[in-house]
Amino acid sequence: MFQETPRLKDVCANFAKSVLKHTHEISARLTQGEAYFGKKMARGAHIVLD
Repeated sequence: MFQETPRLKDVCANFAKSVLKHTHEISARLTQGEAYFGKKMARGAHIVLD
């Protein structure tokens, strides 16, 4: 039963990738402050995944 369940690390990595992709897609429409905050969060997510 548990072997079919994706590993938590994989789930978190896939979720973070989708969030980062979405963040990059909308970053062009953000204000400068929101873009800075998004980049800061993206950098933090990369640190967590590495």
